[in-house]
Amino acid sequence: CIRDRENTVAIPGKNNFTITKIDVVQNPEQYLSINFSDPIKKQQNFDGLITIQNTKNPKYIVDGNVLKAYTNTKITGNITVDVFQGIKNTEGYKLKKPFSETISFQEIKPQIRLINSGVILPNSQELKFNFGAVNLKKVDLKIIKIYEDNVLQFLQDNELQGGNENSIRQVGRRIAKQTITLVNDGLENTGKWKTYSADLSKIFTADPGALYRVELSFKKSYSFYDCSTNQNITNSENNDNYYEDEYYDDEYYERDYQESTSENEDQREEDYWDNVTYRYRNYNYNWRERDNPCHDAYYNQDRELSQNLLASNLGVIVKKGANNNYYFAVTNILNTNVEPNAEIALYNYQQQEITSTKTDQDGLAKIETNNHVAFAIVSKNSNKTYIKLRDGRALSLSKFDVSGNHLQRGLKAVSYTHLRAHET
Repeated sequence: CIRDRENTVAIPGKNNFTITKIDVVQNPEQYLSINFSDPIKKQQNFDGLITIQNTKNPKYIVDGNVLKAYTNTKITGNITVDVFQGIKNTEGYKLKKPFSETISFQEIKPQIRLINSGVILPNSQELKFNFGAVNLKKVDLKIIKIYEDNVLQFLQDNELQGGNENSIRQVGRRIAKQTITLVNDGLENTGKWKTYSADLSKIFTADPGALYRVELSFKKSYSFYDCSTNQNITNSENNDNYYEDEYYDDEYYERDYQESTSENEDQREEDYWDNVTYRYRNYNYNWRERDNPCHDAYYNQDRELSQNLLASNLGVIVKKGANNNYYFAVTNILNTNVEPNAEIALYNYQQQEITSTKTDQDGLAKIETNNHVAFAIVSKNSNKTYIKLRDGRALSLSKFDVSGNHLQRGLKAVSYTHLRAHET
């Protein structure tokens, strides 16, 4: 079914300099973006020609036909913006008529995000874990240890960088937790994304060969979000997305949440790791309020982040050749030097060792085997690196044809000619 649609776009004339759109940009820093119909003249004074309610001495940057207005303080709520005649475009034409509009400056909702996506964390001296956060005074950090002798079991059904809660529980356990203070005072909060770093070496001692899962979460009490100025905006957004035939009973989930929060959280978590209970986290489920930072339902498991980390200095490249030949190149991540005498052991899916070898003076090794290999463990001194081997993991065939051809016999030649273009 093809539906005919019609959209009318107003195109101002050359001598009809006007404002076409005005937007609020919150990330990475807050500013007002005023879009004009023509490129703006740069050498002009905008003071007095633009007023932003409750703001003094904004700074301006001209970017083609966009004028960016930066305020010296964070703005929230509904603000009136006035643009007066006198602003000129590059042709010298002035704004035809004044512009006035009420703009919604909504705060960025409290969030966290990962900075790095890698798994291997070189253990030079400190184990730095970097993350970003906005409008949060604190975050809760938990460390779950996947024990060395359970790593291959974990890799049977999970990737090195992934894994859900239930699969982690089978092979690991929470060993440390800490609440990290990001901002001490609300006056210090800028309402903008900032990068933070946690030194994990001060929280736990990493054992060689173990895999560690770092989990980040936050509670409603950690939020700097100003519900007094943003509540109406948030409710409006939620009502637009609300389905009248909502399946779940919100009151039931809210009541269940309030009753269970009085329990001993630490004991419930210990019961979870002992496989006594299915889950230890309790969330206030309310689909309609899931994106409302002023409601408990916003602070659910979807806001949590996790990353697996392996403290190791060994970087490994593995390529599979013909006849199940495996080629390894091992280097030191800290100084990029090759790693001779690094031990390489191959395992099948049942975690049984198939064969092993060591790298030569160039950090290279070749292993021939008739068995299907599922995992490889590369170790030297106290460092270990795990590789999950599977066909098609090394190179993507979706964009390039890298399969090649195997010649059965004889030679294969390519003939080409050189063509020259002549002018006529």
